[in-house]
Amino acid sequence: MKRIVFIVIALLLTTLSSCVSFELRNLPESFTEWSSTDDAFSFQIQGLSDYVGHGEISLTDETIEVYVLINVIQGEVYLHQTDTDDIHGEPYLTFDIEKGSLDGKTMTLVLMDPETDEIKSDALRFDMEKRILTEDDDFDAIYYIENGWENKDLGWELLQTSGFMVKHQMLGYIQHEETKISILFTFKEQQTFEITNNGVIILSGTYETKWLTLKLMFQEDDPNLAYNEIELTAAYI
Repeated sequence: MKRIVFIVIALLLTTLSSCVSFELRNLPESFTEWSSTDDAFSFQIQGLSDYVGHGEISLTDETIEVYVLINVIQGEVYLHQTDTDDIHGEPYLTFDIEKGSLDGKTMTLVLMDPETDEIKSDALRFDMEKRILTEDDDFDAIYYIENGWENKDLGWELLQTSGFMVKHQMLGYIQHEETKISILFTFKEQQTFEITNNGVIILSGTYETKWLTLKLMFQEDDPNLAYNEIELTAAYI
Protein backbone atom coordinates (compact mmCIF):
# COMPACT_ATOMS: atom_id res chain seq x y z
CA MET A 1 0.00 0.00 0.00
CA LYS A 2 2.84 2.39 0.91
CA ARG A 3 4.50 1.63 -2.43
CA ILE A 4 1.29 2.51 -4.29
CA VAL A 5 0.95 5.81 -2.40
CA PHE A 6 4.57 6.66 -3.16
CA ILE A 7 4.06 5.95 -6.88
CA VAL A 8 0.92 8.12 -6.98
CA ILE A 9 2.72 11.02 -5.28
CA ALA A 10 5.68 10.67 -7.65
CA LEU A 11 3.37 10.70 -10.68
CA LEU A 12 1.54 13.77 -9.34
CA LEU A 13 4.78 15.69 -8.81
CA THR A 14 5.98 14.72 -12.27
CA THR A 15 2.72 15.90 -13.80
CA LEU A 16 2.85 19.26 -11.99
CA SER A 17 6.48 19.72 -12.93
CA SER A 18 5.71 19.03 -16.59
CA CYS A 19 3.06 21.78 -16.50
CA VAL A 20 5.72 24.39 -15.70
CA SER A 21 7.50 25.83 -18.72
CA PHE A 22 11.28 25.92 -18.81
CA GLU A 23 11.11 29.74 -18.82
CA LEU A 24 9.38 29.77 -15.42
CA ARG A 25 10.87 26.75 -13.68
CA ASN A 26 14.02 28.54 -12.46
CA LEU A 27 12.36 31.76 -11.28
CA PRO A 28 11.57 30.81 -7.63
CA GLU A 29 14.70 30.67 -5.49
CA SER A 30 15.37 31.20 -1.81
CA PHE A 31 17.58 34.05 -0.62
CA THR A 32 17.07 36.21 -3.68
CA GLU A 33 15.99 39.78 -4.39
CA TRP A 34 13.83 40.79 -7.33
CA SER A 35 13.88 44.45 -8.43
CA SER A 36 12.18 46.19 -11.33
CA THR A 37 14.40 48.17 -13.69
CA ASP A 38 12.49 51.35 -12.78
CA ASP A 39 12.90 50.69 -9.00
CA ALA A 40 9.11 50.80 -8.52
CA PHE A 41 8.77 47.21 -7.31
CA SER A 42 11.14 45.02 -5.33
CA PHE A 43 10.95 42.08 -2.96
CA GLN A 44 13.21 39.59 -1.22
CA ILE A 45 12.67 35.88 -0.63
CA GLN A 46 14.27 34.94 2.69
CA GLY A 47 14.35 31.64 4.56
CA LEU A 48 13.62 28.13 3.35
CA SER A 49 10.76 29.07 1.05
CA ASP A 50 11.69 29.72 -2.56
CA TYR A 51 8.41 31.27 -3.68
CA VAL A 52 7.16 33.62 -0.90
CA GLY A 53 8.74 37.05 -0.40
CA HIS A 54 8.28 40.48 1.12
CA GLY A 55 8.81 43.91 -0.42
CA GLU A 56 7.33 47.18 -1.67
CA ILE A 57 5.55 48.40 -4.78
CA SER A 58 4.96 52.02 -5.81
CA LEU A 59 1.62 52.77 -7.47
CA THR A 60 0.40 56.31 -8.27
CA ASP A 61 2.81 57.99 -5.87
CA GLU A 62 1.93 55.56 -3.08
CA THR A 63 4.33 52.92 -1.76
CA ILE A 64 2.67 49.78 -0.44
CA GLU A 65 4.30 47.07 1.65
CA VAL A 66 3.41 43.65 0.26
CA TYR A 67 3.94 39.93 0.53
CA VAL A 68 4.65 38.25 -2.80
CA LEU A 69 3.88 34.71 -3.94
CA ILE A 70 5.36 33.32 -7.18
CA ASN A 71 3.10 30.66 -8.71
CA VAL A 72 4.94 29.12 -11.65
CA ILE A 73 2.23 26.51 -12.26
CA GLN A 74 -0.31 29.26 -13.01
CA GLY A 75 2.38 31.54 -14.43
CA GLU A 76 1.34 34.36 -12.09
CA VAL A 77 2.68 36.47 -9.23
CA TYR A 78 0.30 37.42 -6.41
CA LEU A 79 0.68 40.46 -4.17
CA HIS A 80 -0.91 40.56 -0.72
CA GLN A 81 -1.10 43.55 1.60
CA THR A 82 0.55 43.02 4.97
CA ASP A 83 -2.76 42.83 6.84
CA THR A 84 -3.51 39.47 5.20
CA ASP A 85 -3.35 36.33 7.29
CA ASP A 86 -3.19 33.88 4.37
CA ILE A 87 -0.56 34.02 1.65
CA HIS A 88 -2.68 31.57 -0.35
CA GLY A 89 -5.86 33.66 -0.06
CA GLU A 90 -7.37 36.26 -2.41
CA PRO A 91 -4.54 38.53 -3.65
CA TYR A 92 -4.48 42.31 -3.65
CA LEU A 93 -2.93 42.39 -7.13
CA THR A 94 -2.26 39.67 -9.69
CA PHE A 95 0.51 39.84 -12.28
CA ASP A 96 0.89 37.54 -15.26
CA ILE A 97 4.44 36.31 -15.83
CA GLU A 98 4.59 37.40 -19.46
CA LYS A 99 8.03 35.93 -19.95
CA GLY A 100 10.95 34.59 -17.96
CA SER A 101 14.53 33.81 -18.86
CA LEU A 102 15.79 30.24 -19.02
CA ASP A 103 18.43 30.98 -16.38
CA GLY A 104 15.75 32.33 -14.02
CA LYS A 105 17.43 35.74 -13.66
CA THR A 106 14.81 37.96 -15.32
CA MET A 107 11.04 38.05 -15.76
CA THR A 108 8.44 40.47 -17.10
CA LEU A 109 5.26 40.97 -15.05
CA VAL A 110 2.02 42.38 -16.46
CA LEU A 111 -0.84 43.54 -14.22
CA MET A 112 -4.08 41.64 -14.75
CA ASP A 113 -7.54 43.22 -14.63
CA PRO A 114 -9.20 41.98 -11.39
CA GLU A 115 -12.69 42.17 -12.94
CA THR A 116 -12.03 40.22 -16.14
CA ASP A 117 -8.90 38.30 -15.08
CA GLU A 118 -7.39 39.40 -18.39
CA ILE A 119 -4.54 41.69 -19.44
CA LYS A 120 -5.38 45.18 -20.72
CA SER A 121 -3.45 46.66 -23.64
CA ASP A 122 -2.21 49.49 -21.40
CA ALA A 123 -1.52 47.26 -18.43
CA LEU A 124 1.26 48.09 -15.98
CA ARG A 125 4.46 46.18 -16.72
CA PHE A 126 7.58 45.50 -14.67
CA ASP A 127 10.84 44.16 -16.01
CA MET A 128 12.32 42.33 -13.03
CA GLU A 129 15.92 41.29 -12.38
CA LYS A 130 17.13 38.79 -9.79
CA ARG A 131 20.03 39.22 -7.39
CA ILE A 132 21.37 36.45 -5.17
CA LEU A 133 21.49 37.56 -1.53
CA THR A 134 24.68 37.11 0.46
CA GLU A 135 25.34 36.76 4.16
CA ASP A 136 26.20 40.48 4.24
CA ASP A 137 22.59 41.40 3.45
CA ASP A 138 20.07 42.21 6.19
CA PHE A 139 17.66 39.47 7.21
CA ASP A 140 14.67 39.33 9.54
CA ALA A 141 12.96 36.17 10.73
CA ILE A 142 9.52 37.82 10.50
CA TYR A 143 9.86 37.57 6.71
CA TYR A 144 10.79 33.88 6.75
CA ILE A 145 7.31 32.77 5.69
CA GLU A 146 6.34 29.09 6.16
CA ASN A 147 9.54 28.49 8.09
CA GLY A 148 10.06 26.81 11.48
CA TRP A 149 12.97 27.07 13.93
CA GLU A 150 14.56 24.46 16.15
CA ASN A 151 17.46 23.58 18.41
CA LYS A 152 17.31 19.83 18.91
CA ASP A 153 20.16 19.73 21.42
CA LEU A 154 18.42 22.13 23.83
CA GLY A 155 14.88 21.02 23.01
CA TRP A 156 13.48 24.15 21.35
CA GLU A 157 10.92 24.09 18.53
CA LEU A 158 8.90 26.91 16.96
CA LEU A 159 6.16 26.55 14.35
CA GLN A 160 4.41 29.44 12.60
CA THR A 161 0.75 30.06 13.34
CA SER A 162 -1.77 30.60 10.55
CA GLY A 163 -1.76 34.37 11.15
CA PHE A 164 2.02 34.70 11.31
CA MET A 165 2.26 37.39 8.61
CA VAL A 166 0.11 39.74 10.70
CA LYS A 167 0.83 38.81 14.32
CA HIS A 168 4.36 37.39 13.86
CA GLN A 169 3.62 34.65 16.38
CA MET A 170 4.86 31.08 16.60
CA LEU A 171 3.75 28.13 18.71
CA GLY A 172 6.26 25.73 20.17
CA TYR A 173 7.88 24.33 23.26
CA ILE A 174 10.99 24.57 25.40
CA GLN A 175 12.54 21.50 26.97
CA HIS A 176 13.23 22.17 30.65
CA GLU A 177 14.83 19.17 32.35
CA GLU A 178 12.29 16.38 31.72
CA THR A 179 9.38 18.72 30.97
CA LYS A 180 8.21 20.25 27.69
CA ILE A 181 6.83 23.75 28.28
CA SER A 182 4.34 24.94 25.67
CA ILE A 183 5.02 28.51 24.58
CA LEU A 184 3.77 31.32 22.36
CA PHE A 185 6.68 33.16 20.74
CA THR A 186 6.05 36.69 19.43
CA PHE A 187 8.39 38.79 17.33
CA LYS A 188 8.07 42.41 18.48
CA GLU A 189 9.30 45.75 17.14
CA GLN A 190 12.97 46.71 16.94
CA GLN A 191 14.25 43.13 16.81
CA THR A 192 12.79 42.14 20.19
CA PHE A 193 10.71 39.13 21.22
CA GLU A 194 8.50 37.81 24.02
CA ILE A 195 7.82 34.25 25.08
CA THR A 196 4.67 33.51 27.06
CA ASN A 197 3.20 30.46 28.73
CA ASN A 198 -0.53 30.58 29.46
CA GLY A 199 -0.48 34.34 28.90
CA VAL A 200 2.42 34.99 31.30
CA ILE A 201 5.70 36.37 29.95
CA ILE A 202 8.46 33.94 30.89
CA LEU A 203 11.27 35.17 28.63
CA SER A 204 12.05 38.23 26.51
CA GLY A 205 14.99 39.81 24.76
CA THR A 206 16.42 40.70 21.37
CA TYR A 207 17.05 38.60 18.29
CA GLU A 208 19.31 38.50 15.25
CA THR A 209 18.71 36.69 11.97
CA LYS A 210 21.72 35.45 10.03
CA TRP A 211 20.93 33.36 6.96
CA LEU A 212 19.41 30.14 8.37
CA THR A 213 20.15 30.95 12.02
CA LEU A 214 17.98 32.79 14.55
CA LYS A 215 19.89 33.97 17.60
CA LEU A 216 17.89 34.79 20.74
CA MET A 217 19.54 36.90 23.43
CA PHE A 218 17.61 36.95 26.67
CA GLN A 219 17.02 40.23 28.46
CA GLU A 220 18.23 39.04 31.83
CA ASP A 221 19.55 35.90 33.45
CA ASP A 222 16.85 33.36 34.12
CA PRO A 223 17.61 30.87 36.90
CA ASN A 224 15.63 28.25 35.00
CA LEU A 225 17.95 28.45 31.99
CA ALA A 226 21.56 27.38 31.84
CA TYR A 227 22.32 29.84 29.02
CA ASN A 228 21.86 33.55 28.20
CA GLU A 229 21.42 33.09 24.47
CA ILE A 230 20.50 30.36 22.04
CA GLU A 231 20.80 29.76 18.30
CA LEU A 232 17.93 28.12 16.42
CA THR A 233 18.21 26.64 12.94
CA ALA A 234 15.63 27.12 10.19
CA ALA A 235 13.65 23.95 9.58
CA TYR A 236 10.55 22.56 7.93
CA ILE A 237 8.49 21.52 10.94
